[in-house]
Amino acid sequence: RLLICLTILHAGFLRAQEISLVPQPTQVAPQKGVFKLDGKTRIICSPQSQAEASWLKSHLASVTGVDMAISTGKRARKNAIQLTIDPSLDMKTDEGYTLTVKASGVQIQATGAAGIFYGIQTLRQMLPADGSAQAIPCVEITDEPSYPWRAMMLDVSRYFFDKDYVKRYLDIMASHKLNVLHLHLVDDPGWRVQISKYPKLTEVGGFRGTGANRYGGYYTQDDIREFVEYAAKLHIDIVPEIELPAHIQSA
Repeated sequence: RLLICLTILHAGFLRAQEISLVPQPTQVAPQKGVFKLDGKTRIICSPQSQAEASWLKSHLASVTGVDMAISTGKRARKNAIQLTIDPSLDMKTDEGYTLTVKASGVQIQATGAAGIFYGIQTLRQMLPADGSAQAIPCVEITDEPSYPWRAMMLDVSRYFFDKDYVKRYLDIMASHKLNVLHLHLVDDPGWRVQISKYPKLTEVGGFRGTGANRYGGYYTQDDIREFVEYAAKLHIDIVPEIELPAHIQSA
């Protein structure tokens, strides 16, 4: 009897591992078959989710080589990825979504654009990372976050990261459905945000050491605006962290 029980548990474990997602969605029901992307696959979206549709189009083109057309409409079509905002869905927040993959097409439904975006991130994880195949396993997923504040912190004071690194950090956060970046801009080692009225905060406080050992950097106000705009497209808020009254030897 023990052997039978272990065999059943092992079979269930294998089925659960067929689709590996991080974070694990609330409900995942694998189905038989796959949906195959091809040159005729289209993205159909609600007018409110056009930005998310454009993000999906760009991502799929980069990882699969398939450049999909985008159109707006409500009617589902075969060989399409449908993004539908439906306020009547039974979701606690606009970050929840349902994702249904059938052999005939894909449908992501949510009550708001954030839910559509997170459904896209789940779909993104279901593609092979190397883009070697364009088949998505059939599945039914219902998901919504357990916590409204899902954050990561990036300390740019102790070690300065350039703009491309910060954007890449935001990309990785978005892929894991994190929605708040704590940007640690000020601490003893360096002051990283430009303040027009006090230019020496960055001209002096943004660097340490002398000569060949001089190290540091800072973000201009335009850089910060660029971060905020970029993060907003990924449904991420940026919380600036400025140490006061202690931990400001940089000032």
